[in-house]
Amino acid sequence: MNIRQRITAAIIFVSISAAAGVFTICANRFAADSESIIAALGLSAVVCVAAAVFAMLLSSMAIKPLTNASNTVANKQLDKYSRGIYKEAAPLMEALRENGLVIDRLKRELSDGVENLYSIIGAMSEGIIITDINSLILMSNTCADSLFGSEALRGKSALAAFRGSELYGCISSALNGVSRTGKLLRNGKTYQVMANPVFSSLGDSGERKQLGAACLMLDITEHESIDSIKREFTANVSHELKTPLTVISGYAEMIAAGLAADEDCAVMGAKIVAESKRMLALIADIIKLSSLEDGNMLMEMEITDTDLSEPAAECVRALKPFAEKCSVAISTEGCGHAVCDKKMIFELIYNLLDNAIRYNVTGGSATVKVADKLISVKDTGIGISDEHKSRIFERFYRIDKSRSRMTGGTGLGLAIVKHIAESHGAKISVISSPGKGTEFNVTFKE
Repeated sequence: MNIRQRITAAIIFVSISAAAGVFTICANRFAADSESIIAALGLSAVVCVAAAVFAMLLSSMAIKPLTNASNTVANKQLDKYSRGIYKEAAPLMEALRENGLVIDRLKRELSDGVENLYSIIGAMSEGIIITDINSLILMSNTCADSLFGSEALRGKSALAAFRGSELYGCISSALNGVSRTGKLLRNGKTYQVMANPVFSSLGDSGERKQLGAACLMLDITEHESIDSIKREFTANVSHELKTPLTVISGYAEMIAAGLAADEDCAVMGAKIVAESKRMLALIADIIKLSSLEDGNMLMEMEITDTDLSEPAAECVRALKPFAEKCSVAISTEGCGHAVCDKKMIFELIYNLLDNAIRYNVTGGSATVKVADKLISVKDTGIGISDEHKSRIFERFYRIDKSRSRMTGGTGLGLAIVKHIAESHGAKISVISSPGKGTEFNVTFKE
């Protein structure tokens, strides 16, 4: 029974009591006169009806302001209903007003919090999916939606939408209360999936109820690629070091055991020296490449306006003995400037010219041309077919492995060139065809 009903009942009770009193007085006054008794009953009935109507009007007037106030939390409306109310209800109206202020503030904070949460989740580059215990998707961000080619995953069944994929297994496990991770291949990329069950906070009973599952998808494509490159690099380094070490060890054992004739010792010693130099060159290139990739050399760069003809001439002088040994003529042409690190540009030109000599023909030539913001190394060598052009900057990738090993190449020269060019923001291009030579062009940014 509400307040209004209670007030009405109380007034009616009082009215009935009053009517009974009226009836008793009339009955005593007019004794056994039946007509008088009927008149007394009629008068009592009129009193009761009048009291009931009065009770309803009075209760309505008393309750209406309170009812209106309880149906709103807007402060201005509370003030409106507060005016004209009887003073006994003033404390209640003040309490309602204060509660209204608190509720209004909490609603704003909740609305702002939800909006901020959606903004943060929506801006994340990782895919996020949150489901209820029945696998209904309650929330998904833009990354997750675009990953599955859907405008919005929200409102769909996760188990139906992802059936047949690793994501299905992860979410299904999480909905059963068990965390699970996996890998998802999607749109040519690799994603790490992490699904966890979501529980309510501890209640009075100390029990937690599972509410659903939360799933996070991280793009690990680049990480996987780096891991693959590291594994391949480790395998290649092991192989490249094993070959010269095997030669050195074999010749050294023969000499130590006295199995080599005196005239052969000089030849074996020369091969040991050659393989040792090859190993030292390989280790030096690995250290250079590692420094470039780690950024150590980048921190030591001294960027100045450099005359490109100077490092070009230095490289020609340094490689002239090797070029003469290979019967390849080398030269430098032109002049020009670029904003760069002189030592690193020397390394870039050196590796390009070294390759031009190694992969040339007997009686061939290699020329280093420089101009403003441009370095070009052109040779008359064996050339590069289109199928190899996209891979020549990979570490240890060789077009002609036997020629590279025969001439002492490490397979890291062009990888070093690529990193040096990228560190200067320069672009490197290749023009080549089999049997017609190769031209590398390094263009510096404006």
